[in-house]
Amino acid sequence: MRWVTVSFMMMVFSQTSMLLTQDEVQQVFSGPQPGESMDAFDVQYAFGVTAGSTMEPLKEAGDKPTLLIFVHQFTRPSSGANPQTTKSLSVCCTISDDKTVRFWQPSIGRMVRFYQMKSAMPLCMAPAVNRTGGFEVTVGTSDGRIITVDYKTVKVQFEKMVSKVGIEVIAKHPHKEAWMTGDSAGVLRIVSE
Repeated sequence: MRWVTVSFMMMVFSQTSMLLTQDEVQQVFSGPQPGESMDAFDVQYAFGVTAGSTMEPLKEAGDKPTLLIFVHQFTRPSSGANPQTTKSLSVCCTISDDKTVRFWQPSIGRMVRFYQMKSAMPLCMAPAVNRTGGFEVTVGTSDGRIITVDYKTVKVQFEKMVSKVGIEVIAKHPHKEAWMTGDSAGVLRIVSE
């Protein structure tokens, strides 16, 4: 069921982007931008000694920049930060236009590993638990490849050219070594090893 839901969201995204001309395309952001206000809300800590307690992140942050990681359910691919799935430490992942994939431990608030991309910039990612119960992330790149990087070794486990244009959306199948990608031309693909 999760696969169908992700596929549907990717299809809607791709079809919507194909309907707009280049002049009509607006940049979409995942959160408030500098100068925009945000309504107050409470969150519940998931890890460490504060697990289960709530806080008001906007009140605590004040004017300081703050990174929040939202995990809606432990079954989502975004739950790579869940220590029950990684069998050890809490881990999360970020990608950046400096061509890096960075692995973080939220419990200590530090980056613990990173992978430097050779040429292309990572545009999207799909964190997952791999076959051995460890954490990995597959990124879609600006040159049309997907690359899976293992958290422990920070080595490429899988790499495949899947498009002639950038991969903008990627989702990992929950039980198989397969991904669904959407590229900047609006083409959806199912990719397997």
